[in-house]
Amino acid sequence: MQVKINDIFMGIDVSKETLDISLNGRHKKTGNNARAISDFIKSDIAGKKIRLCVLEATGGYERLVMCLLQAAGIPVHRVHPNRLHSFAKAAGHFAKTDKLDAALLEKYAAFAADQEHGDKPLSESHMQMMDLMSVRRQMEEDVHANQCRLHNICGIAKKHLEAVINSTTEQLEKIEKEMELLIAADKELKEKRRLLTSYKGVGNRIAGVLLIELPELGSLSKKEVAALVGVAPRTNESGRKVGKGHIGGGRFYVRKALYMAALVAMRHNQAMKAIYDRMISSGKAAKVALTAIMRKIIVCLNAMVQNNETYRNPAIYS
Repeated sequence: MQVKINDIFMGIDVSKETLDISLNGRHKKTGNNARAISDFIKSDIAGKKIRLCVLEATGGYERLVMCLLQAAGIPVHRVHPNRLHSFAKAAGHFAKTDKLDAALLEKYAAFAADQEHGDKPLSESHMQMMDLMSVRRQMEEDVHANQCRLHNICGIAKKHLEAVINSTTEQLEKIEKEMELLIAADKELKEKRRLLTSYKGVGNRIAGVLLIELPELGSLSKKEVAALVGVAPRTNESGRKVGKGHIGGGRFYVRKALYMAALVAMRHNQAMKAIYDRMISSGKAAKVALTAIMRKIIVCLNAMVQNNETYRNPAIYS
């Protein structure tokens, strides 16, 4: 880690109504609203070169301050809670108050500054898509749960439950149409989807998940994108022990979408089918082979977006 003496870092602990800010070792508390944040930017950080600001994902409450800081030209990184938790243990940070958490986030900013250069600002369409996808996911889970419940009830209760399922299904159809309109109106999202869907095995639904859940697609190396999604095998060796490698962590919903894409690709994409058959014939388990296909797919899609080209020869992307 290379931190210069003049580097300034900032950590923000976000709650629904307030922000606890640690800037250059000094603490300040302000409101989590547009006016208070704008006043803070003008009075406290105007003219200062902040190398990195870090805040934690808090269910969307961090979105406003993140957007306003990015608009002011400040690099902001939204750290995953698991990473911050591991950093806190390594740093011996066990006490918990909002002020201490903000100071911890500032320390993490200094620690991660060489690897993190700020998250990419999201467009209004992208943020709306994120919210719609979250609502759609919850509604689909509700429909599935209610359909399972139908088998165990009868009479009037069953009619009410069927009405709920039908109503939710209608709302889901409206959400799909609204998401389609948002993508069509956003030039970047539309072009990215065109590239992604040129890959056999990736349809509009899977492409939509990748667009929203993996905005970094096209800006990472093949190793970085595989690790970020969670399809890069982790070695498990120590001394004489040579354990099996395994995957873990990463973007759950992206990995779930890639699994479905891999199932299609290993049947209908000749290049992926050949890789899958070769691994199975060599004694690899089916899930191991599918994971390898998932990694091949995301590396390929990342290269396609990076080079702004539709799917052609798989060999150039591996």
